[in-house]
Amino acid sequence: MGKSKASPQAYTTYGMLSKYPEWDDKFKEAMLGSMDVETGGTFDYKQKQGKGGPGRGLFQFEGKQLSDYNQYLTDNSLTNSAENQIAFVNASMTQKSSVAPHDLGWRSRGELQGLFKGSDTDTISDSLMKNYFRSGIPHMDRRKKSANKYTDWFKPNP
Repeated sequence: MGKSKASPQAYTTYGMLSKYPEWDDKFKEAMLGSMDVETGGTFDYKQKQGKGGPGRGLFQFEGKQLSDYNQYLTDNSLTNSAENQIAFVNASMTQKSSVAPHDLGWRSRGELQGLFKGSDTDTISDSLMKNYFRSGIPHMDRRKKSANKYTDWFKPNP
């Protein structure tokens, strides 16, 4: 890795994302960019949405996704953690609708899987917003800027 200016929390989160070999570096960097925006840079898995909103965690789960995540924890005898939030997201993106802990829909899941390897962070950031995060106020400029920052910080040494 290149010289990293990433926070210890961001670096640790990158390590957790790295447990999933189907996600290449660009995909992980785009995920970090979105998590950075979703958590206000804290990468705190207990993060609550500002102004009393319903979003929770690294991905700001809410509504059906939050209830599916809580059911995933119960069904698997797990506790809330960054690792388990990432595992839930990975399973939701990679497993068929009939077994996924949260059904993204075949089209959204397929579009995301098509970007797991060999794309750029801007394209992945757009797809993550459209097919996964679906935030009311997307802040796409901030997500892309953050993803590109992690791309620079996590570059391998020449």
